[in-house]
Amino acid sequence: MISGWKNARQLAFMANAFKAIRIATENGDIDHGVLPVGQVTGLLHDEPTVAELMEKMVAQAKQQQEKLNDQFS
Repeated sequence: MISGWKNARQLAFMANAFKAIRIATENGDIDHGVLPVGQVTGLLHDEPTVAELMEKMVAQAKQQQEKLNDQFS
């Protein structure tokens, strides 16, 4: 309270936020907890199926492997 009511209030909100995040992420209780998931939604431009995602990941891994092979050979 020495730093003022405003700071004490902010700390109380942060403490509650950490608890709510922990409830959702560690306990899996999304009804009583909070999942911080909105930060990157603006960066998403597609919604691939699992099969499409796996194919894309394998193709990108192969590209990177080829780049590394070229650099070291």
